[in-house]
Amino acid sequence: MTASGLQGARSGALFFRKTAKLLHLDYLAIYEQLCYAFTIGRKTTKRKRYSLAANPISGCTEHFSIERTEEKRGSWRYARSASTAPLSSQGDHCCFQKQTILHEEDDEHMTGKTRGKSRVVKAAVAVFLALLAVSGCATTIKTNVLMPGRVSQAAQFKSIAVMPLDGPDGTAFTSVVESTLASVIIDDKQYFQIVDRGSLDKAMEEMKLSMAGVVDANTAAQVGKMVGAKGIYTGLVTSSVEDSRYTENRKKCSSYRTVTDSKGKKSQECSRWYDSTVNCTKRSAMFSFTPKLVEVESSRIIFSNVYEDTAQAKGCAGEAAIPDQQQMKKKVQEAAVQKFRMDVAPYYTVMTFTLKDGTSDITAEAAKTKLKDGLKFAGGNRMDRACALWSEAKPLAPNAISILFNLGICAETQGKPEVALALYQQIDKTLTKPDDSVSKALARVNESIEGRKKLGSQMAK
Repeated sequence: MTASGLQGARSGALFFRKTAKLLHLDYLAIYEQLCYAFTIGRKTTKRKRYSLAANPISGCTEHFSIERTEEKRGSWRYARSASTAPLSSQGDHCCFQKQTILHEEDDEHMTGKTRGKSRVVKAAVAVFLALLAVSGCATTIKTNVLMPGRVSQAAQFKSIAVMPLDGPDGTAFTSVVESTLASVIIDDKQYFQIVDRGSLDKAMEEMKLSMAGVVDANTAAQVGKMVGAKGIYTGLVTSSVEDSRYTENRKKCSSYRTVTDSKGKKSQECSRWYDSTVNCTKRSAMFSFTPKLVEVESSRIIFSNVYEDTAQAKGCAGEAAIPDQQQMKKKVQEAAVQKFRMDVAPYYTVMTFTLKDGTSDITAEAAKTKLKDGLKFAGGNRMDRACALWSEAKPLAPNAISILFNLGICAETQGKPEVALALYQQIDKTLTKPDDSVSKALARVNESIEGRKKLGSQMAK
């Protein structure tokens, strides 16, 4: 929400609360950090509907409408409807649907009270539309950020080999691990130097080792020395896909009848139902990968972890088919590999930054203009021009929170966390109460500074 939108929202909030109380409406809070969208349905001869869709902190998408319906000529009914839907599978707690009849009125015999309510309904809708007209969405930008591998000891070994992994799927998964490590590209350079499979097989043959099976750390280190690796991976792979059968109850129609609506349109509806059972299948997949990284020089296991993932799917006869066993196995395998990949090597992640647009502490019109113009460039994926404009605005408004904050984000996206930290600290010293966005920025940039130290150590070796 823009600064002007927030100001308008605050000025109208008290009136809307009174309106909501009078009409027995649930008060829809004016959230400062949310963007609102609205649609006005087409006007027909019988009704006018105003709908408001919000995305509140509760994790639900909420839809509200006030409907004015002409029951008969000159007689109107007002109803308020509300429904929610979860934004994710974790949000199903918030689902509801309800409709409340606010009041009915007759144009010719309307009492003073209902006339007042009618005016308030229209006024409430007007307030909604006014608030939405002046509000907008805060500008956000996304950028790729290089993060250090989460296990520095593992990420520092660049010359590595992968021994054949143990387990029923070990041989096949060995190739997956090798290709995953070989595909790590940082700054257009391959991060790991992988010992080729031919050299590794030859060394194992000379030592009369099995091509599949558990080897101890000392043996792995000897193989590593023979092929010139600094570190060597061994490990165990287990996986399973199991099906279980069960039944579910269904309602099925045994006979239909023809019905005619008020407009004369005919349709079929069920007149008799019966209970039925259907055969169903629940498919469960499990995958586990336990790698061990042996330091060749010391024969020590310097890194070991268990990467597991599970997935389930179910389906019933005559309905949508469930994924086959290979698809399920591949899904859990990929999830486990991704966790492993982020532990043992630097990785890129997408970070989202929300820019500030408030101008209440800016008196210089030129600074306001440069701030707004910069936001436009940022919204158009031109952070180079946006940052230049905000740099020009800073001398005109040296302590303006929005300008300093946005310049801090510029510094973060340019890989200068120390500069960003100084700017966020400058803002923090001027605040009389905590600002959530500033507190999060300070925590984020401090974490980034520590991360850069780890990344530098990993990249240097």
